[in-house]
Amino acid sequence: MEWMGFNSARINAEDLDPLSHNSADIDVYLEVLCMKGGGWCNDVKSCNGRKFSHLGSSKYFEHEIPFEGILSNKQDENPDFYNWNRVKVRYCDGGSFTGDGYNKDGLYFRGQRIFEAAMEELMSKGMQYADQALLAGCSAGGLAVIHHCDEFSAFFPRGRRVKCLADAGMFLDAVDVAGNRTLRSFFRGVVRLHCFFPQNMIPIIRTPLFILNSAYDTWQRVWLHQELTGKASGQSAKETMPSATTIK
Repeated sequence: MEWMGFNSARINAEDLDPLSHNSADIDVYLEVLCMKGGGWCNDVKSCNGRKFSHLGSSKYFEHEIPFEGILSNKQDENPDFYNWNRVKVRYCDGGSFTGDGYNKDGLYFRGQRIFEAAMEELMSKGMQYADQALLAGCSAGGLAVIHHCDEFSAFFPRGRRVKCLADAGMFLDAVDVAGNRTLRSFFRGVVRLHCFFPQNMIPIIRTPLFILNSAYDTWQRVWLHQELTGKASGQSAKETMPSATTIK
């Protein structure tokens, strides 16, 4: 899978006037970096299915993508971050920016290298000057934030304020309604290919990490209920699972 791209509303600090943040006397550089989501592939078939889409190759990226929510430049929509440098890191490795391997079927899993290359490129373009930086992401991007939070912080000198925000990225290793661990079986394939449950990592993360997760996460509810609903409808559990290539 190929190297991903990134979009930035404002990125090169050398070309910008310093951004003032709630202070008339102190100018600071502020950076918010958002990791895009897009599910995972957990076997050769699902990874091959993504290979010819924007979720599997930068060849198929959209030419323009909207900056909304935490990336919006409108104060009424995004009062806390509208005047920060804003960057969206696109996603095409299928493993929450964690893989670094190759298999005999011709699939390259380079999520870790993609993350490192993107960070190095952004640092060279001005992010190194950030006094405050926030690594954020949603869904599979939120899981990437948990995996890379301390690594992101390590790119900055001591004394910089660096924090992380994982939005809907807390995928739980939980027992489903049928008494099984269906999500664990799915992630086992992801781990085997990409080389992940966040609850096992959070205790060792030292960088401040904020977790935003709905108590009724619709995607996880499908997984935690699929075993029971599959049996009730006469379908196999596999037939009722959401496709790994269409998870958003």
